[in-house]
Amino acid sequence: MQAYLTVKKQGTTVINQKSKSFLIGFCGLMIRQWCQDTDTLNDTGGNSHSSGQGTGIFGCRTFAGYGLTRDHIDASNDMEADRCGIVIGSGTGMVAPDDYSLGTQIRSGEKAGTILYCGMVVYGLTIDAGTDQGSFKIMALFKNISGGSIDVKEVGLYMQGQRGAQSYPNVFGYCVLRDNITTVPLADGEFLEVEYTISIST
Repeated sequence: MQAYLTVKKQGTTVINQKSKSFLIGFCGLMIRQWCQDTDTLNDTGGNSHSSGQGTGIFGCRTFAGYGLTRDHIDASNDMEADRCGIVIGSGTGMVAPDDYSLGTQIRSGEKAGTILYCGMVVYGLTIDAGTDQGSFKIMALFKNISGGSIDVKEVGLYMQGQRGAQSYPNVFGYCVLRDNITTVPLADGEFLEVEYTISIST
């Protein structure tokens, strides 16, 4: 399994690289769902949870905007647009296999220091019998409406490890990918697109 990262600013590709950063959270979620066993992981807030199989594991769909929204599947689950799916940050620390979050996440919003999370999609499932390879894409769009320039220096992917409201504000979110990138300065009014291509082959 491999991941490829593409970052576009105002529609122009500024980063195109192979991701090297599947994290322990990804392995832990595989144990929970694929092996039907219990595993202990730190969520994106650093809180330790011991859980087994459940609904919503590997879920990464998100919505746009900011503030609390009720999960449409579990009405007890308060979520925020920047707690799941592709996330962006300004941290510069080296990526380690046991990272459980971005170094310094840039939150969704309109005020200084925030960038509006405009939603995320999973699409483009492709299976090539000739090369025995399958892939799909996870893409998110962001817009800086903070009134000033913001530097994006890291990106990642947060996924759910279980449903439930008791761990708000992290909602059982786990960081499964994290990448340091060449700094992308995003001026007020500019758009950023981040896309991971997940590829599996034998």
